Amino acid sequence: IAFEPPPTHAINISGFFKIARAIASRPELVIADEPTGNLDPALSLEIMQLFMRFNEVGVTVLIATHDLKLIDRLGQNQFKLLDGKLMNGPDNSLGIVTQA
Repeated sequence: IAFEPPPTHAINISGFFKIARAIASRPELVIADEPTGNLDPALSLEIMQLFMRFNEVGVTVLIATHDLKLIDRLGQNQFKLLDGKLMNGPDNSLGIVTQA
């Protein structure tokens, strides 16, 4: 019998359960630390689109990630930590982003 590794989504199914538990109580804020870590690009995008849908129904979503290319694709507000300071804007200026 040949061994075949499980599909990527099977390895990370616990992440889906964590996300489901987090939203089941309809929180005002969801904080996700590296929710797409070790996922393939297609599944990572799917997870991020799920978080965007949460945001569309009024949930504030804060995501910490190293996958800047994925975040850039989403077109949402971004903040970066630089030398322990919270930065925003294309010039990495210190400040707060507000909604218009």
